[in-house]
Amino acid sequence: PCTLPILTPSAAWDGLIIKDARISTLPGGPRVDELLPGSPMTVAVDIIVEPESDGRARAGDVKVVGMGAGDFPIFVLGADKHIGSARVPDELGHWRVTFEVPSLPPLHCKITLAVSVSDPTTGQVRAVTRFNETVAITGRHTTGIVELIQHVAVEQTEGDGAQP
Repeated sequence: PCTLPILTPSAAWDGLIIKDARISTLPGGPRVDELLPGSPMTVAVDIIVEPESDGRARAGDVKVVGMGAGDFPIFVLGADKHIGSARVPDELGHWRVTFEVPSLPPLHCKITLAVSVSDPTTGQVRAVTRFNETVAITGRHTTGIVELIQHVAVEQTEGDGAQP
């Protein structure tokens, strides 16, 4: 599920800190507050792994949820899509996980990010943080979240001018 508790940025669990999550167009690029459909999107997540109370370092699989109004999930990146591909190792240090999306779909919404780190064996969430920054994805359409390509036909079915 994509439901995450609302927490403050940099919330720390025993030995695990989700320090930052930011959206840019390209890896290493500056934060953005607006993106356009068709453009690339990069989400970078910084995580600090410190010793837990037993002295061991434990991290896990990273998942990012881009949430719209009411914390409704718009997209999910990471652990549940490609298991193990976004895994921070059980080693002390500062780690950055970078997700690259080559081309955004035709969306029109504002999103905030929530990040979770789960135990790779049990799936239990070990850390979660919801960030407050909002990024607008500004589609060409003015209503709805997703722009659909559509073909429309209008034809008269009864009355004057109807085709037999």
